[in-house]
Amino acid sequence: MMAGISIGVVFVILVLLVGVLHIFSVIAAKAPHAKGPRVLDVAPAPEEPLLAGKPSTDAEDERLAAVAVAVHLFLSRAHDDESGVITINQAASQWHAVLNPRL
Repeated sequence: MMAGISIGVVFVILVLLVGVLHIFSVIAAKAPHAKGPRVLDVAPAPEEPLLAGKPSTDAEDERLAAVAVAVHLFLSRAHDDESGVITINQAASQWHAVLNPRL
């Protein structure tokens, strides 16, 4: 009987949730949209190419530098290579002896 009540409560909550989501979708469909599609502003390309040593305030250069550093670190194997094998060695200690009297 307890299992039946539990399953019934879950289904009632699911039906209520579907109803609330349906009501929200109807309200959203009826709401007038004041704005059209959002248009993003794109900065124009620089007219002259950037020279080496020339300071830049463009965020694109920073992104390119971050990608270059990431590729360099990946190719130079600057990260650890893990074997994927977990080894657990049990070591006897006084603390372990208190918890496990067999040792």
